[in-house]
Amino acid sequence: MNYNFNNIEVSVKNPNPKWWLSLPFIIFTFLAFFPIGIFLMWKRYTTYEKNSLQPGKAVTIIGCILLFGAFVTFIVSISDGFKQGKVAILFYLLSGISLVLVGKKRKENAKKFKKCISIILNDEIMDIDNISALIPASYENTKEYLQNMIDNGFFQDAYIDEIRRQIVFPKKKEANSYNQFNNTENNIRMKVVTCNGCGAQNSIATGTVGECEFCGSKIEA
Repeated sequence: MNYNFNNIEVSVKNPNPKWWLSLPFIIFTFLAFFPIGIFLMWKRYTTYEKNSLQPGKAVTIIGCILLFGAFVTFIVSISDGFKQGKVAILFYLLSGISLVLVGKKRKENAKKFKKCISIILNDEIMDIDNISALIPASYENTKEYLQNMIDNGFFQDAYIDEIRRQIVFPKKKEANSYNQFNNTENNIRMKVVTCNGCGAQNSIATGTVGECEFCGSKIEA
C-alpha cells in the first residue's frame, strides 16, 4: 500500500500470506515435518515479511514452540536417564533460542523503521544526524536503517547524500521548486508601509517582516 505525505511516497507492505504460509499451518508443519517447517518459515519471511513493518511475531511464536518442545523432550528423557533424546533436546533448544532472538531483533528494527518514517514524514527532518539523535542511534546505524528501507521500497526514489549527510527525495525537491515558483509569480504582492521609526515609506511583500531602508527599524506588511 502506498501513501503520499508532503510529496514523499511511502510504501508499506501488509502481508496477507497464502494458506500454506499461514502461521497455524507452519506451526503444524514444524511439529509434524520439521525440515519442511523451516523451509516454510523462510519462505514466509522472504515473501511477505522482509519488506514489511511486521514485528516478527511469527518467528517468535515458532521459537517459543521449539523451546517448549525442548522442555517436553527433556522431561521425557529424564525417565530413561537421557539415553535418547539428547540430540533432539539440543536441536530444539538451539533452534528455539535462535528464532526468539531473531524475532526480538526484528521487533526492535520494526520500531526503528516506524520511528524513521514518523520523523521524516511528520517532522520533515532529512538530516541523518538529527534523525539518529531522535531514534536514538549512531549515525552509521541510522544510515543503514534508511538504506535498508530505501532498498526494500519504503521510500520511493529516495537516496542518501553522503556529502550533505541527508536522505533526499527528488519528488519533494521538484514540488518545492514548483511551489516556490508559483509563490513568486502569483502570490507575492508588494505593499507600501510607513515606518513607525522615521516615517519613511518602504515597499515590502505582503505578510512578511522586513527592515526600514532608511533607519533600520522593524516593519511588517
